[in-house]
Amino acid sequence: TILTVEMEAILRMGIMAVVKQEKAAEQIADAKEKIAEAEVLHSSLPEVLHLIDNAKRHLNTAETAFSAGSYGRAYGQAVAAESLARNAIRLAGEIEEEERGVDLEPDMRLPENVTAGENASIVVTIKNEGNLSAANYTVEIVDLTTNQTLAILPVAETPAGSTTTLTFVYENPSVGEHLIRVTADSTNVVDESDETNNVEE
Repeated sequence: TILTVEMEAILRMGIMAVVKQEKAAEQIADAKEKIAEAEVLHSSLPEVLHLIDNAKRHLNTAETAFSAGSYGRAYGQAVAAESLARNAIRLAGEIEEEERGVDLEPDMRLPENVTAGENASIVVTIKNEGNLSAANYTVEIVDLTTNQTLAILPVAETPAGSTTTLTFVYENPSVGEHLIRVTADSTNVVDESDETNNVEE
């Protein structure tokens, strides 16, 4: 009976060791995946890089402990590594959100066909994709075919995440196709997170 009890205890210990080994291996794999996800951000922010470096350090400790058969320590270090990588991803996202600022993007609707002698309505929509309000800027409408500035329209404000719609009537355009260009913040008074998407043709 004593021998049986001892064998059962050894068997349980063996099973527990296998379970610990599997859990540690799974956690190390999860930590590696999360660190790789953090590195894809290509962030140059010192706070984010510090978190990623610490995550790598804990992962290295976890792998060393795992190789030495210390699965409990390996598991704990891998958990810490994954947590630090998650924090790096979260922090990078928060900072990116803060830095989005103003981002004006124009769109326009034109009539497909205009009969000679008739007016053409140009409807311009300016969307602010940023998280800050844009105020006191202008929208320029140019006929590139005739090289004529049709209008410079003032905009008092476009709040964050909202749109401003403007309508301009192009009186009696000449016969033929006309290429129209719209520029949001045409005088460049608004500091935007992306200055490359202000033009629509």
